[in-house]
Amino acid sequence: MLKMPKRITITLPNPVYDRLVSLSELRDKPPATLSAEAVEEMIKAAIEAGLISDLTVQASQEV
Repeated sequence: MLKMPKRITITLPNPVYDRLVSLSELRDKPPATLSAEAVEEMIKAAIEAGLISDLTVQASQEV
């Protein structure tokens, strides 16, 4: 079964938003893509630190 990506809305302080837009222009990526990449990296770090479980491993074991 193919899972569709989820959409969320976040509120950023103006200075953070401005820096995100500047970085997105430098990297030639939309701000939403950079934000998603940052969240993915934060989650990977939390999994590696043992703070949260790796749901992809659990899902593959259930199949």
